[in-house]
Amino acid sequence: LDDAFVKDAFHCETVAELRAKIKEDLQSRREAESRNKVVDQLAEQLIEAHKFDAPQALIQMEHQRLTRQALDRLRQQGADPAHWPEDRQKDFMAQFLKPAERNVRMSMIIESIAEKEGIHCEKADYDRHIEKLSKALNQPTDVVKKYVEQRHQHVELEDQVAYEKTLEFLIASAKVEAA
Repeated sequence: LDDAFVKDAFHCETVAELRAKIKEDLQSRREAESRNKVVDQLAEQLIEAHKFDAPQALIQMEHQRLTRQALDRLRQQGADPAHWPEDRQKDFMAQFLKPAERNVRMSMIIESIAEKEGIHCEKADYDRHIEKLSKALNQPTDVVKKYVEQRHQHVELEDQVAYEKTLEFLIASAKVEAA
């Protein structure tokens, strides 16, 4: 690798800059992985501590969403589940039932905690999230904001921000035990 190749192939000025970006990316991935493990453990504990039946209509909606996402990923990879045998299609869809119920229950628990703790999406939180999305999508902030508003997704985004804030609140106040 030399600076000329790196500049053409990776849009970095130098090999050192590319190495720094790779190192930063790896660190970000490790942090995200670690946080995801904490969130999974937290979700497991919350769901275990709060037993209730989630509304079937919400579970069905979440099941459809998860299934659609998985089907989209498969199609992007060139697979066509429509040509699968019927029993394989059913098995494929069935794998998303438990995660759908878990997601709905977790969302309801988080929403309840947010309400009790007075956690909600402030304008500054919303703006920070839009900026974060803008960077991730490599688009100007005003373009992302306009896109979200045109599709009337600002309420969903506010809910997502409140959910994340509540998770951060719970993580910060959680008792950490050594494994």
